[in-house]
Amino acid sequence: MGAISRFDLGSIVDQFGMNAYIETGVGMGVSLSHAARFFDDVRGCEGSRDSFLRFSARTVNESLRTSVRQMRADAFLAALPDDAASAGLRPLLFLDAHRVSGAEMAAAPTPSSNCADDFSLPKELAALLEKSWVGEAMIVIDAARLYQDTECFGGPVPEDIRPPQAVRQAVAALLEQFSNTHRLDVLPHDDAYLVLLPWAWGVSAWDVALVRRGDRYSRQSLQPGVAGATSISMMRRVHDARFATRYFAGHGIDIGGGRDALEKFKFAFPLARSVVNYDRPGWDAQTCANVADAEFDFLYSSHCLEHLDDPQLAFGHWLRVVRPGGWLVVDVPDEDLYEQGVFPSRFSTGHQHSFTVAKPASWSPRSICVLEFLLGFRNQCQVHSVQRLDHVAHPVLLNKGLDLTQTPYGEAGIEIIVRKAPSASTNGHLTPIKLAAL
Repeated sequence: MGAISRFDLGSIVDQFGMNAYIETGVGMGVSLSHAARFFDDVRGCEGSRDSFLRFSARTVNESLRTSVRQMRADAFLAALPDDAASAGLRPLLFLDAHRVSGAEMAAAPTPSSNCADDFSLPKELAALLEKSWVGEAMIVIDAARLYQDTECFGGPVPEDIRPPQAVRQAVAALLEQFSNTHRLDVLPHDDAYLVLLPWAWGVSAWDVALVRRGDRYSRQSLQPGVAGATSISMMRRVHDARFATRYFAGHGIDIGGGRDALEKFKFAFPLARSVVNYDRPGWDAQTCANVADAEFDFLYSSHCLEHLDDPQLAFGHWLRVVRPGGWLVVDVPDEDLYEQGVFPSRFSTGHQHSFTVAKPASWSPRSICVLEFLLGFRNQCQVHSVQRLDHVAHPVLLNKGLDLTQTPYGEAGIEIIVRKAPSASTNGHLTPIKLAAL
């Protein structure tokens, strides 16, 4: 089952002016209650009388309870106003795409356990296409794996609940009719979502979906040869019990993991319940705008911070997405071990900055002193360690024009480990103290 909390409703309302939330198949009202935090106009329907009565009994908010009607989803959508009273309506619609309930089936002309009447989504989409305001609407269809063969977190759809092929074809044909006004995206989250967004928004569904703990965006795969700094670090980390028992515990996020993501090595850290590989086109590692405050227990990032325009802004947001008391393990290249006196870097043209632990002066025009950098966040986190990763940086290989991270001889970096303050605020990103004011 999906949930509208998967989407960044605050940004959707603020950026695109959505002013109503409409849901079919509200069930126990979890998504409806969440949406009511962002929308004043909330309404929905539930076809099952038993579910409707349970929703009414457990909902203490009178206006929320009276906003839901007991009726079939397609009839409910067909009855939505499309007149002068609905002028300016810009709704977000959350459609329950599951098999219709027993109560709805009883009202169907020819109910059976496996026929088109068991699924009302085609009728729902047809009803929406008749509305003059549909071009302004955002439409989210839950359980998209029922209607498209797509990979998703929930896995393949079981055959016993798979809609007939005729229903799938009808849904595909109806979705095509939205193509002039909407783009269609398929998200793999949960049981997958079909998301129709107005072309005028200029964004994809990935831009409005939130990254949550436990998400799986890539398959685990091992590459031959030296994959990267995370792989090289494993021999060191598995022999330091703190990584397994302290730093990598709970639900984590790997910023910029790519093919060398920490999730590949989760088996070595038994307390790590999940690691999200946060590395997709369009996602902004500098702001993590699609990640909620305090969503994760720990954050890991290897050789990403140096690619960002504003490392201070990024580090503040990285603290934001970790719960109070959670850990951040961040690796950056050491300018003397990695760039080796040359900047911009010969080995990675995307580097915007170089880093050093601390020294009287740097040869790099864009050098960041890690100790000074962390001093700006002293009110938001406790610095646990700063370590230059030169364990096997063989001096014979230095200053020979070799990328040491692509050899078995060392990590050529600096590892920063901090713990977010237990009382640190999670309202907005954490702003570093300006060093000039110290």
